[in-house]
Amino acid sequence: LSVLTTAESINPEVSILNENFLNISKKVLNNIDAVFAIDVLEHILDIDTFLSKCCEVLSKTGKVIIQIPINRSTMFTNPNVNFDGHIHYFSENSIRIAFERNNIQVKNIIKTSPRDTANGTEMIVIGERKQ
Repeated sequence: LSVLTTAESINPEVSILNENFLNISKKVLNNIDAVFAIDVLEHILDIDTFLSKCCEVLSKTGKVIIQIPINRSTMFTNPNVNFDGHIHYFSENSIRIAFERNNIQVKNIIKTSPRDTANGTEMIVIGERKQ
C-alpha cells in the first residue's frame, strides 16, 4: 500500500490531494486546512511562488507546516563542496521574511537538536494566512 492509501484508510474523513501543488485546481482555493512541506522548500527554485500558493489555498484557519534544515557550517562554502541538492538555506530570520513576504504569519518555530534527526538540526515552521 502507498503512504497516501494508508493515510486515507486511517482517516476516511480527510481528503488528501496528490498532484502538482502549483497546479491545484481553483475548486480547492481557500479550502485547504493544512499544507505540509517536509524537506521540500530548500529544493524549490522559486520559494515565493510556492509560499504564495500555500497562502492562496489555505482556509481561514488553515496552517502551513514546513520543515527545513537550519543553516549549517558546510552550507556556507562557496561553491558548496558538499552540495546536497539544496538551493536555499534558511535561518530563523530568513524564513520569517520569506513567509511575511508571501502574506503568511509565522505562529511558531520549533528547532530540533542534532540528536533528533539523522542530518542535523531542523526547523519546523508553522504559519497561517494573514487575516
